[in-house]
Amino acid sequence: MKDKDEKNETEVEAEKRTGEGIATEREVLEALTRILRRAETEDAVVKLRTETRSTDEDGRAYIDRDEHVEMHEQRPKLADVIHAAELLGKYHGMFGERLEGSIALPVIICGEDELK
Repeated sequence: MKDKDEKNETEVEAEKRTGEGIATEREVLEALTRILRRAETEDAVVKLRTETRSTDEDGRAYIDRDEHVEMHEQRPKLADVIHAAELLGKYHGMFGERLEGSIALPVIICGEDELK
């Protein structure tokens, strides 16, 4: 029971420090993951134009133009997905320097006299 109480107290303290208006670390990571998986959408303004060609009673041609704006949801652009992947990779330490090497250690066997 004490562990649960300590967790709750820790969460309450963290909430007090960050406040309600500031995203927590988990929220940021979840948002980046949704962008990476292209599950998040954003609104985009699309301008639609239509043209209608017709003739009037006198045989003169005229063009009736109309345009209007609509909002469409679109998935994140590839550049945004790559940037989210880069930020998550940096968070997880995937791009740090990797050192490879070998160490030669001498092996000493004790008790050789007792084997004979």
